[in-house]
Amino acid sequence: MTTPDMPPPPRAQVMVIEDDADTLAMLGRVLTLMGIDALPVATCEGARHAAATLGTPDLVIADSVFPDGDGVACAAEFKARYGCRTLIYSGHPQPDEADGVDAWLMKPADLAVLRGAVQGLVDGYAGRRPART
Repeated sequence: MTTPDMPPPPRAQVMVIEDDADTLAMLGRVLTLMGIDALPVATCEGARHAAATLGTPDLVIADSVFPDGDGVACAAEFKARYGCRTLIYSGHPQPDEADGVDAWLMKPADLAVLRGAVQGLVDGYAGRRPART
């Protein structure tokens, strides 16, 4: 609850890195309905550019494979560089080692499971991202 002298809590910002247009659109709609700002991009390079120009996300949701590289490595890069949370949403099973990944969901995930995973990763985290360097 906010009062006139109290600003509203910051909205979570989630960057979605997904090369499949339908999945990217679906994830954007789900996030928007959750009251989360979605930053959709199709490649890891696009994600780097978006972070540099739009700011650091609270959470990165990424596919595990992109045309321009490894989604797990891209998510881990964001976690190491910006301190954001990471979720891999992939049609591939989670490998034994996925350093830098906070959660892994298999496509297609039940929407309630997807929403719960996202909410659990952003709760209490929105607006606490470190300053850009």
